[in-house]
Amino acid sequence: MQFNIQNKEQSFEIHNDEEGCSLTYPPHLHKHVEIILLEHGTAFAKVDSKSEILNSGDLFIVFPNQLHSYIDETKTILRKMIIFSPDLCPEYQNEFTNYIPVCNVLPAAIKNKNIIYTILNIINCTRLDSCYSEIMVRGSLLFLLGELFSHMPLEKHTTCDPELELQIINYCYKNYHEDISLLTLSRDLHISSFNLSVFFNKKLNVNFRDYINGLRIGEAINLLKIGQKSITEIAYQVGFNSIRTFNRCFFKYMGMSPKEYRINILKSFAS
Repeated sequence: MQFNIQNKEQSFEIHNDEEGCSLTYPPHLHKHVEIILLEHGTAFAKVDSKSEILNSGDLFIVFPNQLHSYIDETKTILRKMIIFSPDLCPEYQNEFTNYIPVCNVLPAAIKNKNIIYTILNIINCTRLDSCYSEIMVRGSLLFLLGELFSHMPLEKHTTCDPELELQIINYCYKNYHEDISLLTLSRDLHISSFNLSVFFNKKLNVNFRDYINGLRIGEAINLLKIGQKSITEIAYQVGFNSIRTFNRCFFKYMGMSPKEYRINILKSFAS
């Protein structure tokens, strides 16, 4: 559900999944704050170089320009997701600009009445036909963030250049289906291969090839869940040049073959 904010720079988006959905997204980053309350299911999240497990009732928050991805292993995920520009809450500009959470997960947040009631209030405010809806949403966001920060320690954020990082990630996301390399990335973005290698190894804790393959596997997982294409078709569609390489990479990330993964998904839907 998209809630319209008059100032387009202060965008706000909310997803309230009543019947479940998939929570598998390849690595990406943006300038917004992202909050997920996982009501049902289990998912694996990665933010920057840290890996986290999200269980039912946990809350996950991502600060602006934090690289993050999700993989769920359940049939459906029940979640409430809020994505908003930090410009909506200038009172927390210092936190969003200079800090990141020590841990992006707040376990069992659903048991905190202040958190759950405020999230529900935000959802209800977006449904109101009132000239005060935007003010009410902003007030609830301020309260929610204050409650979260009182339970989630923050640490100083050291980053080289957020705009450069966003440029690199966007390029990879748009081109991972192709036969790209560190050299093509360097040529097209006019960034030295050495600096790119440092970015992937230091910031993402992964080499370039493994990062690209991770994007491909993330899409392959979603395509396997849909179940309309063969495994070979999926392998080539997401950018692998052989089914053997696809199978090897898939096993590396998921601990099973694509065939085994599809069988498990079909069994979960049948149960």
